[in-house]
Amino acid sequence: MRSLKEIEETSFPLVRRRFGGSFAGVERPYLLEVDMRRSRRALLAGSLAAVGLATMFGTPTSAVAAGESPDAVISVGSDALRVSPDVAATPLPAAIVGGNHRWVNNGLGMWDPRTNAPVPTAVRAAKDANLGLVRYPGGTVANMFDFSKAIGPQAARRCQTGAGFVGGLFGSVDSTYGPDENERFVDSFGGQTMVMVPTINQSAKSAADYVEYMNAPLGTNPNGGVAWAARRAANGHPKPYGISVWEVGNEPYLPNQRYWRSPDPDTKVKQFIEGGWQRQTADSAPYADNDGLFSGCDLANPVTASGEPNQVYRTRYSPIALAQDATSESGPIADPVLTVDGERWERVDSVHRASKDAKVYEVVRDSGQIRFGNGAHGAVPPKGAVFSIGYTTGRQDGFLDYYRAIKGVDPTASVCAGWGKPEFVEAMGDRRYDCLGVHMYTSPVAGDAEHPVYDTGMLYQDLIRRGADAVSALRLDKEEIAARFPDPATRPFLAVTEYGTLVKNGPSGATMPFGYGAMLMQCLYGAELTIGQIENGVRLATKSNLNEAPPAPGKPSSPGSVIGGSPNFFVTGPSQMLNLVHTMVGSTPLDSSVSGNPTATGGSYPSLRVLATRGDDGVIRLLVINRDIENSLTVRVDLTGLNGDRPVTVSTFDGPTVDAYDSWDDLDNLTTTVSRATAAGSSVEHTFPAHSVTLLEFGAP
Repeated sequence: MRSLKEIEETSFPLVRRRFGGSFAGVERPYLLEVDMRRSRRALLAGSLAAVGLATMFGTPTSAVAAGESPDAVISVGSDALRVSPDVAATPLPAAIVGGNHRWVNNGLGMWDPRTNAPVPTAVRAAKDANLGLVRYPGGTVANMFDFSKAIGPQAARRCQTGAGFVGGLFGSVDSTYGPDENERFVDSFGGQTMVMVPTINQSAKSAADYVEYMNAPLGTNPNGGVAWAARRAANGHPKPYGISVWEVGNEPYLPNQRYWRSPDPDTKVKQFIEGGWQRQTADSAPYADNDGLFSGCDLANPVTASGEPNQVYRTRYSPIALAQDATSESGPIADPVLTVDGERWERVDSVHRASKDAKVYEVVRDSGQIRFGNGAHGAVPPKGAVFSIGYTTGRQDGFLDYYRAIKGVDPTASVCAGWGKPEFVEAMGDRRYDCLGVHMYTSPVAGDAEHPVYDTGMLYQDLIRRGADAVSALRLDKEEIAARFPDPATRPFLAVTEYGTLVKNGPSGATMPFGYGAMLMQCLYGAELTIGQIENGVRLATKSNLNEAPPAPGKPSSPGSVIGGSPNFFVTGPSQMLNLVHTMVGSTPLDSSVSGNPTATGGSYPSLRVLATRGDDGVIRLLVINRDIENSLTVRVDLTGLNGDRPVTVSTFDGPTVDAYDSWDDLDNLTTTVSRATAAGSSVEHTFPAHSVTLLEFGAP
């Protein structure tokens, strides 16, 4: 047995990154070797920044002396990993490294409206991060997004309604960063887009229009009506964009994203799948301010009467169903009940046929508009009058409607269900869907009753345990789907369309520290989730989130996303970790195991977590997480069936402590150190530092 350190022929700090573009006449991809130590800040400021060097050079990770007893043994087999008993793993796609991209506020500062182009530093950071996929127009914030308002000349675009978080709940927001702008950004770094299809105040037809705009060949009009491919060409892009994955809905199982649906869990999942009707009243709505009438895109602030003739307002949700719209499926539908300053007014088919004093209103079903008279025909609500309305919204389209409509426009599209929970799988049964959009979130808490203040070790142990639980839940999703779709050829696949943590303050009021989302502990947690995703056959994954909103004046930019936040986009700690994963893209996961895996210090989980792959070029890649917060581990790696000397590249991502993180003002806390060695035979020993992620690449002999 020989160690990597003992048999190194040349050992020097090495930066090896695959970039877009060219450097010194060398076309991508290329290998850049550097035998000096320089800070990431210096690299970003210097000429090498043009090719995106974001890795800090350092001393190679040491390996143990030959003959010492290893702490554990990693065995790498020659067969492909079985992601299910009847399914073998396939080569990893670039889409395994992705980010959730929210459209509001110029894509949260990454689009420059003055130049009508993406911010150059955002493009460079996306290239440096080896970003393969973005999810557009986002998650919660985009639940009410209307693509048709966000295309064409900026001056002709219309407002949107935000659905929560960065866009504000029900507030009016802009349409500057539309689908075409997003595709220009994605093209700039060579990535792909998946689309989250909004379902609130939208319809299956509007979703099919969106698909036609993005995917239909010029000269075709598969959804009828507006020729959206011609509209796309008129907007400067005759060629279809070819979006392959469309996810219907975002987190409809959460209380804050119930919107028009029933509060009853069984009814709610049925409404998501099949569509339906729901009575909307102030006391049963998910939000206290759901009652009232609204105007334009601002569905957050109920209006009072203007006192003008011909007032037109709208309900928060549309369409509106009337008594005569009742069917055997809906059952009886009660007419709307509208009051003006507490007095009930009567619904009529047309206010234009009403007498001048008649207290009446008219309903426009599809848009949810409420229209009043002009004083000659129908009374005018007096200035300042308060409106209250109870009504039935419906029929709202369900997932099955969206699935049929999208497939009708593009049969090759993969249509995912955004209700990524077991209750959807159970309720859906064997009805067809192409993929399940799962969100892998956990909710760590800053402190507990016994630890009233933030404690690094406790928070780290809790986070790692929660990561393992999230992977277990993903495995159960996979097994539930397989039980209902026994044929692998028709089985829906898993897509992780968001993952991360949802931060909670402790019961004593303790708060998470700034930078928590970027800390080394989060990077190890992300590596755990990523390995779990790959083990369970996930084909795409988008971290929450791609970038952060510009900071408030005098405040630092949050560094926990993939490329940081405006104005200083950069490769963050989580992205450095994902760069190691990206190196495995195109290679096939292999069977691997760990024997003698020690329990992590202070934890109840094994220290080592591993993933092995093999490329068509014969290169074996082994990703290893050492989750022990204190101890480095000496490990023997057995490569089944391999002999002869092999070059080895060792890339180690770590930091001084688990709560260390990189920010634009300090880029040198988390580092990826790369070195080279030569391995002889089929076994080597290596020491993996505490709280680290390491990639070993064994080249062909």
